[in-house]
Amino acid sequence: MAAASGVVVSAPAEKSGHYIYLDQPDVAVRAIERVAVQAAG
Repeated sequence: MAAASGVVVSAPAEKSGHYIYLDQPDVAVRAIERVAVQAAG
């Protein structure tokens, strides 16, 4: 999917396990907000 869009962004969550949205929900929310802003143009 990233290859199709040409946009790749890394959001490191160093204090998380496999379920980032449970361990560090703020990191997940910020990543979703970035995607929404980019999609809105």
